[in-house]
Amino acid sequence: MFMKLDDWNDVLIRGEGNYIRHWLNGRLILDFTENDPEKGSPRGCSPCKSTQASRCGPSIGTSA
Repeated sequence: MFMKLDDWNDVLIRGEGNYIRHWLNGRLILDFTENDPEKGSPRGCSPCKSTQASRCGPSIGTSA
């Protein structure tokens, strides 16, 4: 299993125009191109201006 259920997971999501890729723990799990102009954004896949790596783990959604 490449997703750690009781530990931290490394996530990287990268959007370039209508092309998006998503990695989980270094493994590419999504490689997608949106070809429908009705669903796409003229700015790209995400309103974010930069690509950032983040970590998510068992404490997501809880306060420390």
